[in-house]
Order: sequence, then C-alpha cells, then structure tokens
Amino acid sequence: MKKKSLISGLILSVITFLSIFAHAEDEAVKLKSFKVKNGQYIAYESNIVDKERATLILLPGINRGLDSRDEAIRLARKMKLNFVSLHFSLHPESLLKIPAGETPAFKIQSYSSATLANEVDALITGLNIYKPIIVSLSYSSTVSTELAKTGKYPLIIETAPMIRFDEADPQGGAVTEFWTSFFNLNPFLGPFFSSYFIKNTYTQYWSSKLPSILESYPETAPVKSLMVSAYTELSYAAHGFDFRKQKFNENTVRFFILGEQELEARLKLQEEAVGLYQKATARTNASVIVPHAGHIIPSDVPETYLQILKAFVENY
Repeated sequence: MKKKSLISGLILSVITFLSIFAHAEDEAVKLKSFKVKNGQYIAYESNIVDKERATLILLPGINRGLDSRDEAIRLARKMKLNFVSLHFSLHPESLLKIPAGETPAFKIQSYSSATLANEVDALITGLNIYKPIIVSLSYSSTVSTELAKTGKYPLIIETAPMIRFDEADPQGGAVTEFWTSFFNLNPFLGPFFSSYFIKNTYTQYWSSKLPSILESYPETAPVKSLMVSAYTELSYAAHGFDFRKQKFNENTVRFFILGEQELEARLKLQEEAVGLYQKATARTNASVIVPHAGHIIPSDVPETYLQILKAFVENY
C-alpha cells in the first residue's frame, strides 16, 4: 500500500486531467510534427495570425497538451491569438509522429526537465517564433523553471504550477526519500537501486492507468506498447522537483494564474512560491486567483483564462 502511494504526489494532475479526455471531441485532431532529432518528435498545433505580435507557447500537463479537442484552443482561434500548443515528445501524440523504423529517443537516453526544456526551445527556434510567451500548466512548471534559467524568455506565465513533486502526498514523498536515502548508503549500487525503485513505482502506476487513457483517447492505441515507459520517464524527469528552491532570474518576469477552487494544500504551496518570487525579485501583484477554477484552469474556465492571456499578449 505504501509503495502505491508514493507516486500520487508527483502525478498531480492525472485524475483531473482525465476530465479533459472525457470532454474531448470524437473527431481526430490533426497535429503538426516537429523533429528534434531521430526518435524525438513534438506534436503541436499552432495558430499564427500576426507574426509581429507575441505568441503564446502553451506547455502541456503531465498527460498531454491542449489542442483542438479543448474549448480553450478553439476559443483561442476565434480570438485570433497567436499560439503554439505542444505535447512533449514523451506524450502519446508525439510518439505517434515517430516514423516506422526509428527508435524512440527515450529508449536510448534518460530524460530530465532540462531535456524537455531543450525540445521546447528547439521548437520555438525552429518555427521562428517572434516574442514567445511561455505558459506552463501544472506539471510543466518543471520545464518553465529550466527555460527561465536560460534568460531567453522575458515573460513566463505559470498556470496552477506544480510546486513539489509530492505535494499531493507528502507522506508518500517522505517514504520515498527514506528508501532512496537508505539505498544511497551504498555509494556504488545505491544510485542504481534508488532509480530502479522509483521507476518501478511509476511503472506500476502508469500500467494501472493505461486502460482508462486508451478508453478515453483510443487514437493512442498504435503506441500503447510505448506509453507506460514514456509516461514513467516523464514522471521520473520531475522526481525531486521543488519550485521554491530555484534561484529566480530577475530578467524573467513570472506571473502566476491560480485557481480559487484548487486543493487547499496545493494553493498554499503556490501562494508560498509566489511570495518567494516576489521577495526575490522585488515585484508585486505577480498572481491572480481565478474564480470557479480548480487545478486545470484552461478546462474549468477557458474564456476567463484566455482573456487573462490575451491581456499579456496585447501589452507585451
């Protein structure tokens, strides 16, 4: 029982994000493909109306990114906003873009949040995006944190950011830390056993979730044999993350969009992170709490969410 509980802290948005799957349209979404390198592709959707205006770079949650199945993206098109909405290369939508005969990159290399940030950076560069505004969603605060380190992106908007990988299950996180510390007492084999233990826990979790994901999103069936290991890699990439421990780059403005109906423990951590950011950068009014919104704000209140993003685009 304890082992099963270990993963719930990191998989912050799995259950809530599945609600987006449930409300997806039946029609297939035609996503574009961007090649980072052999075996590493990004599925994305874009809408560039005016190349001279700022473009929203919409990062995904842990399950997938936003696309035309989601009301938020359909509204963004109607509002004529510039945007690129992507799925990480480890997401099923992107795995579907790997040509037959190519080995998925995650099979031959380890992924980290920096790896994911690099592929986002490559996409922005490859598409020649002018004035990109990074917009994270829950899990992808791990990636926006890496992008902030580069100093290349003057504005990053954090939507319901994940603050700690185990924030939904601190007790489980403590158990994980105990066992990893125990394994690491052996300087030679400890790191191996620690990594194996954590990855095996995530593997069991995603194996249990795979049937419901396939049922909600049957288009992923062709890559179902890759999905558990890919999601495990995605989870492991963020293991140990703590948003509050970063050194905030004064050259990067961060703005936080939080949900009024967010889980109390998460909202408390988010507000703490906002306070630390404001103290470190001497900035004020760095957040907004959105009424009637929980953790997946683009799904809960898409029109309100897009109006907030539109205000940044128009004043950037």
